Amino acid sequence: MTRQEFDAAFDKNYEQLRKSADAFGQTFNLDGEDALNDVYVYYVENETYEIFDADGPFVAFVLRLVWLLLLREKRDEQRHAATVAGKSMASGLDRLPAWTPQEIIEANALVESLPADDYALLVMLVQDGMSTRRIAKALKLPKTTLLRRVKKIFAQFGPKGGSQGSI
Repeated sequence: MTRQEFDAAFDKNYEQLRKSADAFGQTFNLDGEDALNDVYVYYVENETYEIFDADGPFVAFVLRLVWLLLLREKRDEQRHAATVAGKSMASGLDRLPAWTPQEIIEANALVESLPADDYALLVMLVQDGMSTRRIAKALKLPKTTLLRRVKKIFAQFGPKGGSQGSI
């Protein structure tokens, strides 16, 4: 398909494309017409309109691209919202009870006195940031057993160490 054929097919079917794109957009609470225009601009700017088959279902192909673009925009919007929520959760950490210097010294001594297996588990969880699923797989333990061990380790740190919360 040439650029002229692409433009002609787009112009000929624009009203149908716009109505369908708007309906898709309402599904996601996004602007479907913007997505339709983005698809057009992308293909024209990148000169990739030749992938369209002049005899093929032009409208269905374009609408599939609009749908996928709207899905991506909604996913990105949700990711951004989750990131913002995560930052607001992290900002709540300053409301946790503060550790006194003596408690920090005691916690360091406790960490150093942990058995090698518990120390390695604590390093994987806290320092390396591994998920409990990955740790359980690496240590070849059932996840419930791992969680009990982690809870037991944190219980040794007292109320500020996590024994009152869930893991």
